[in-house]
Amino acid sequence: MPVVDALLVVAMVCLSWWGALRLPPDARVPVHFGRWSRSTAVPKTPGLVVWVAVGVVTWLGAGVLGGARSGDLAARAGITLALATILVVQAVAVALAVAHSRRG
Repeated sequence: MPVVDALLVVAMVCLSWWGALRLPPDARVPVHFGRWSRSTAVPKTPGLVVWVAVGVVTWLGAGVLGGARSGDLAARAGITLALATILVVQAVAVALAVAHSRRG
């Protein structure tokens, strides 16, 4: 599963790169900061970087540096599931930003 985790992080980087090429300079990317932020859209560059940073921090913190490297299958599956979830949410955020930029 470590290879799958690395591929998910690479997919996050590629998705942000695609979004950077596709979105206009003044585009805003949705980023949700928890319960206290109903709808937050940040400028394109920080928004795309935040999604990759969340994935990399999750992968490094829990997967590479954390206890999941000890071979615990449940922990490994949890990290893979978390990274897949982050990638899906990132894809939705970038798709929303692209759709919104086309309308405006």
